[in-house]
Amino acid sequence: MDFDLYTILRIATVFQFLFFVFFLISYKKGRRLSNQLLAVFLFSKALCYLDGLLFHFRPAVVEWSPHVFFIGESFELLLGPSLYFYIKSLAYSDFKLEKRQWVHLIPFVVHFIFMVSIFHIHSVGVKRELLANPDFVYFKNVAFSMILIYIHFLAYSIASLFVLSNYRSKLKNLYSTIDPIQLSWLRFIAIGFIIIWVSGLINLLMQINGYSILIPWSFIICGIFLFANIIVFKGLRQPEIFSGIKETSEKQRYRKTALPQHEMDRYLKKIKQYMGTEKPYLSPSLTLHELAQKLSLPPHCISQVINRCLNQNFYIFVNSYRIEESKRMLEETTERKKTVLEILYETGFNSKSTFNHVFKKQTGMTPTQYIRLQKS
Repeated sequence: MDFDLYTILRIATVFQFLFFVFFLISYKKGRRLSNQLLAVFLFSKALCYLDGLLFHFRPAVVEWSPHVFFIGESFELLLGPSLYFYIKSLAYSDFKLEKRQWVHLIPFVVHFIFMVSIFHIHSVGVKRELLANPDFVYFKNVAFSMILIYIHFLAYSIASLFVLSNYRSKLKNLYSTIDPIQLSWLRFIAIGFIIIWVSGLINLLMQINGYSILIPWSFIICGIFLFANIIVFKGLRQPEIFSGIKETSEKQRYRKTALPQHEMDRYLKKIKQYMGTEKPYLSPSLTLHELAQKLSLPPHCISQVINRCLNQNFYIFVNSYRIEESKRMLEETTERKKTVLEILYETGFNSKSTFNHVFKKQTGMTPTQYIRLQKS
């Protein structure tokens, strides 16, 4: 038996993924649905790798039991849907699997039936003949189906990026600070998987056409191993205070309860007056619902007023006040000048990178450039 680096990595990955699956199923904290979807993703990938290992040791396994081949390949078609729904389950607290979503299993079912028709349905003798034929194993129908599998996963990975983008937009209508809850690590994961699967697809196409692979398969295995570990680690460390937001946005709610213009003008005046006198924006944890409670107004009314009268979301609205406050503090000529770090924390920001980004977006310059301008 040949145990090269590629094989050792696959064996180690299979065992770790199966361990994660057992852990996620028995883990009692967090969202159970999220853990189950992640377990499906890892279990499917473990079976796919196991399939590859069986082919690596094909002569010995064929003699032992040819029935075990091609079992894991169909599970590649569960990777995309399970990752996509896992991301949705983390982002939205009201997400649940519904009957209509089982349509995502159709490719898996169709592929499994396809594999049954060309392989699983046959007797032991016929299976051994097929497995001895390189054209069947590597280049015929199976190779074509693998191309479709790669494209299938890429489509779901791209759809996952759209889910995260939409989720981030909704966050900005509800929160004034989104750094800890914007799930940027999931965006990193989705992009990482896209790069890995594109690399795998290129390798497969080059092999089919008789060329040498462009990227060593061991690097691709390491990439999947790394990203899967990050998913498990970060997914289980989601802050207890954050359990997702509602998928139904405030915009959808106030479409049915649109305020007349004079009412919006009155609410806007009240909101601005409160922001100017009470300065609630100095609290980094200020949310739309907290502001609504303080003003004794429905949250969707405040959201509607900010969106339609100012053409802003809640995040931009609150941070514009924070930036104006920070500009005032940066312009102060007191004996003991505060540092930029002190100012950003005092004005409601909790991240230097966010402060610099918002400050430059609103003023067209960095805080350091703004300070130099005041001195000139």
